[in-house]
This record gives sequence, C-alpha cells and structure tokens, in this order.
Amino acid sequence: MDDYTPTKQAPAGLISTALAILSPLVLLGAILLLDRTAGNVLAGIDLSNPPPEAPEGVGALGSSFLLFAWAAILTPILTMIAFGLGLAGLLQQRHKKLFAIIGTALSGVTLLVLTILIVVSGLNPPPDV
Repeated sequence: MDDYTPTKQAPAGLISTALAILSPLVLLGAILLLDRTAGNVLAGIDLSNPPPEAPEGVGALGSSFLLFAWAAILTPILTMIAFGLGLAGLLQQRHKKLFAIIGTALSGVTLLVLTILIVVSGLNPPPDV
C-alpha cells in the first residue's frame, strides 16, 4: 500500500485559480474604463443636436473601446483555459486539490455567467433605428 500524503498543491490548480480570478477582473476593468471614458467624452454633448465636428476625447473613447473588445475576446478564452487546467489539477495524483477545486468552480461560474449574458443579449436584439 502507498501511504503517500500530498504535501503540495497541484500546479495546474494554482494556475487555474489565478486565471479564474484574473479573467473576469480584466473584463470588468475594461468595462469600467469604457464607461468612465464615454461619460467624460459625452458629458457636454447634446445628442439630439450633435456638433458638426468630433468632440475632444473621441480618440480616447476609441482606444477604450478597442481595449474592451480585446478583453471581451480574451475573457472567455482565458476562462476556458482556467477550467481545463482546473480539471487537469483535479486529475493529478499525489497533489492537494484545493486550488484545483477553487479554480474549476470559479471558472465554471464565470463561463455560466458569460453564456447567460450571450443568450440573453441574443434574445433581446437592439431596436431598429
């Protein structure tokens, strides 16, 4: 019989937990940055009577939107990687599994929330302009 007691966390589980925490925070940060930038750029503009030339700060708004787009693309990818690493950490023998469980659970919840957001946004298309 093998009486080996695990002493170290599974490396895949540690990376899974780090990615599962980091990926939604990146998306949240990009959303907050886009909101702040859009609020500053559009604060003094009457949208019913737009100015003939672009207001100051439109370049910053474009940069913020680009950062948001990259975060929106990378968040599901990083979350799926975290989920896979969490499962790999759970399957590793002779390692503790606490961080693998945490990483798998956090990334699973994040994937579920992202899926719900995508489905809900698909069910409610924007109104015709």
